[in-house]
Amino acid sequence: MSYQQNGKIEAADINVTLAGSASASAASTTLNAIWGVGSGDRGYGQTPYVPNVIQNSKVDSVAFATVVNTTETVAKHQNTTLANSIAPGPNQIIEYANGVLLTNINTVNTNRLNAKLQGSSATTTATNNVIWNDTLTFTFKVAFPSANQARYFFNCGGQLALTFSHPTGSTGTGSTGAVNTLFNQLCTACGTIVISAMSNGTATILTTSYRGVSKIGGSGTPMVLAQDKGYYGLTTSYQSIFMQKASSVVPGYYSDSFLDVSARTNGAITSNGDNGDTVYIQVQLDQVPNSAAVKAGTTVNLVAIPPAQANVVPGAFLPVKSWAMPVVSYTSAATGVPAASLAPAPAPAPAPAPPSPTFNGTAIYGTAAQNTTPPGGSNVITVIGQPLPVGKFPQGYPVYWRVDPFYVGLAGYATYSDFVGPTSGIAYADSNGNAKFTIQLSSNAVRSRNVPIQTNLSSGFGGLNYDVLFTIY
Repeated sequence: MSYQQNGKIEAADINVTLAGSASASAASTTLNAIWGVGSGDRGYGQTPYVPNVIQNSKVDSVAFATVVNTTETVAKHQNTTLANSIAPGPNQIIEYANGVLLTNINTVNTNRLNAKLQGSSATTTATNNVIWNDTLTFTFKVAFPSANQARYFFNCGGQLALTFSHPTGSTGTGSTGAVNTLFNQLCTACGTIVISAMSNGTATILTTSYRGVSKIGGSGTPMVLAQDKGYYGLTTSYQSIFMQKASSVVPGYYSDSFLDVSARTNGAITSNGDNGDTVYIQVQLDQVPNSAAVKAGTTVNLVAIPPAQANVVPGAFLPVKSWAMPVVSYTSAATGVPAASLAPAPAPAPAPAPPSPTFNGTAIYGTAAQNTTPPGGSNVITVIGQPLPVGKFPQGYPVYWRVDPFYVGLAGYATYSDFVGPTSGIAYADSNGNAKFTIQLSSNAVRSRNVPIQTNLSSGFGGLNYDVLFTIY
């Protein structure tokens, strides 16, 4: 007789209707399918199973009480309120209680993906360190040790969450910073993207109602929010599960830029209805149009939030840690103008300024022409009078000088462009009988050219002229 009021409790009532198979790997709505291995989004991976009763043996109060107590433990994990169902004590009569126990098992089956509590999360932060101007893509690999541990992670209330950030300010390459402000505001507007178990329907975890993919917080309206693409809704090909344009929050030239999240798995591995032991998630920021340099420093946080285990999380009820925390790794890639051509190069150290072209020296009037390498100085030529043929110059005596025009422009000699200011003039003797004059060289004067300075006591440079040869250096 099946489980009914005034009927006998039979082994089949425990083994088939209430607890279900002890192997608990079948896709059924019985208690063991939720508590044990189960299949797909049923199964917490807990042990021991509710034991089956040997066919034709007596169903005692202990077996029945185990069904009642395990149902209550599942309900407490889910924060599900059950109708009153009292477990019988030893040697007590098992009462049907108007089908309450079966109703309660059906209720915890409906609420199987709910979770009252969660464990301590682990965050992986991916940071981009290059400037870009087209797309920036982060690829996360979320790897569980086994497909069943991935199932139990999501079935018991585990989730994956993504948050985004981007710095403001100028990129340092002529950018006004507008594009960085836009991506900063877009990242904030995207809030937190949460991936849960579901391929349909909702689950209440903590006190929040989630879909398979949910946007929590932020602002603006996403272009794509694939709410049924949780762990069980993904395929082995990338699908966009979230996309939001900057235009939803920031008007302007770059407002067609967007942030997209795509995901996939590596596909089923076991016969227990898993959807793979690895979840791949791509986060892409796309600048539209791709004309401005976007700063480095974009970050994406991937947060793995595990279920709550009894004796680890206060108030938790699942005794066995059937799940595992995933190992998360990531890569990032930027496209567009190569980062090296966009990044501001450090200013080179200024080269020491070369010394200005110069010469100086002393011309002894009345001597033969001579080659002189001046030691550097003030470009002042001093003409010293000699006893012969004229002796010391009387104070105020005129001495005429010029750059000898016969040599100007010849190979190895200066041209007039090597000078600034006069290339001829009059010097008057001082009280010591010396006449001084200055010839100013151009800053572009060609070094190693020779400069013959001609002196004469006649303005017409007739008669005997005296040349002194200097070298520009």
